[in-house]
Amino acid sequence: MSDETGVVLLSSNKKEREAYENYADLFAIFKTTEKLERAYVRDAVSSKEYEPACQKLIGQYKTLWETLRDTVPDVQQFLVHYNMQCPMAVKRLIQSGMPATMEHGKPRCGFDCYHQLPGQSKWTHVCLTAGQMPQHDSGAYRRYSQGSHSAVNIAGSVQAFITTMDSLKLNMAAVDQIFPLMSDLLTNLNKVEGFPSEFQGKEKVKSWISKLHSMPASQELTENETRQLLFDLESSYNEFMSVLPQLQGS
Repeated sequence: MSDETGVVLLSSNKKEREAYENYADLFAIFKTTEKLERAYVRDAVSSKEYEPACQKLIGQYKTLWETLRDTVPDVQQFLVHYNMQCPMAVKRLIQSGMPATMEHGKPRCGFDCYHQLPGQSKWTHVCLTAGQMPQHDSGAYRRYSQGSHSAVNIAGSVQAFITTMDSLKLNMAAVDQIFPLMSDLLTNLNKVEGFPSEFQGKEKVKSWISKLHSMPASQELTENETRQLLFDLESSYNEFMSVLPQLQGS
């Protein structure tokens, strides 16, 4: 279809035009995510830059997909139809639902260091490698021992476990209620070092995050799903507590 000037029109009404605009947005989100993933793998962006950008793209994808579910029930078919080669974006947006830094853990810096700008009382965590030296006029630096920092991370993980389990026991079963709690739990677990190879708690949390990611935000877990999630969380929490002496001694 074309207008009087011969320009090809993709739509004949507002509804069709909005649909094509949504398709364009979906296309752009996948292409952008693919570029971001490749840049992260090639170390062209830091984990600090990568994670918020990836979380934003995942959120945009979920929001847009809620609108397009009826017209694009199968996103993978959409990608095939438009000949989009985005394997890394598919993994991140469709299958995983979490940034690589959450899924695999962030690269460790050389040591735990906190920075205080001149004239300020607030201390902010910064990542410095062993070869990086603070400038003499860049404020005060305070290095924390790994033991004290690990204790804070362990306490955060315990709190996240308890908060998530208590929420389920209070019948908070909607995806948009549980997903943030599970993401926060995984973030805290990723900060803890020294897990033994047999610890399966993190893998269970990741599996549930991916499952929740594939569900509509308004959908509620069934009674059986809630019961299974609570069981997995309680078993993971008990396993976490059982390996705690190893973590504190590492």
